[in-house]
Amino acid sequence: MRGADEVGGSVDEAAAQATEPAADAAVASTTTTASSAETAAEQSAEDAQPPSASAGAENIVLVTIGGTAFEFDATPGTITDCDPDSFGAFFVNGASEDGDSVSLLLPPPDDPNFEDPPSVRVKVNNGGADFTADPSILENGNYAEVISEGETQVDSFTVDGNTASGAATFIDEQQIFAALGGTGDDPEPIQGTFEVTCEGD
Repeated sequence: MRGADEVGGSVDEAAAQATEPAADAAVASTTTTASSAETAAEQSAEDAQPPSASAGAENIVLVTIGGTAFEFDATPGTITDCDPDSFGAFFVNGASEDGDSVSLLLPPPDDPNFEDPPSVRVKVNNGGADFTADPSILENGNYAEVISEGETQVDSFTVDGNTASGAATFIDEQQIFAALGGTGDDPEPIQGTFEVTCEGD
């Protein structure tokens, strides 16, 4: 009987050992399936997101000023001009459907034919703001009474073929007018960035 018990015990242990991996395998299979479903759902959600300008979209002007992004379609025919080689300069001038407008000039470095400094400007139709990064406006009227050198300028930029990007310090010209007229405080400079791609039709 003791021998039978030993044999029976061995059979029971063997059966238990054979059953446990099967259960573990079932759990692993279920976990893997659930994980795969979550991954697929996450991928689907990512695919649904619209592409950003910084992801390499064509014919785009994207200017971010103080955390607010202004995007313009730069496809030929929808914008006044988007030329990466306008007599050597990167030049953009146009407007969006809602009336906002953008202008950008990035002259080639050390070119005596260009007296104008690099500049970026975004005029907001509904908000009435006129964000300007252009040191030459200091020559206008009494602007120097309320803003100083370095408060409106393109700080840095890079041109690579049909694309350009950089950083700028903007001032709102509407606030300059208010300050000069005594109806507002001196304007504060606002940091921003810009990205431009002019790939053509």
